[in-house]
Amino acid sequence: MSTTTQTTEKLSYTGNLKSFLITSTVEVTFVLNQGATLILSEKYQPNADNLVTVNVQTIIDHLLDIAIPDPADLVTEQTGGR
Repeated sequence: MSTTTQTTEKLSYTGNLKSFLITSTVEVTFVLNQGATLILSEKYQPNADNLVTVNVQTIIDHLLDIAIPDPADLVTEQTGGR
C-alpha cells in the first residue's frame, strides 16, 4: 500500500513547488496529467526508508511560457509627475 505524505500546495509557483513524498513498501507508479494530456507516467522503487520522492518542478517549468509584449506596443500615461 502507498500513502502520499506530502503534495504540492493548491497554489504554488514553480520556484517553491514541493516534491511529492510517497510512503510505500512496493513499486509506485506516478502519473501527472494536464487535463486529458499525459505529461508523466513513471515507476519508482521506494528507498530503504520506504519513501519515494517525485520532484515535478522542472517538468512543470518546461510546460509554462510567457509572452512579453513589444515595448513599442505599450502605451504609458504618467500624470501628476513633478
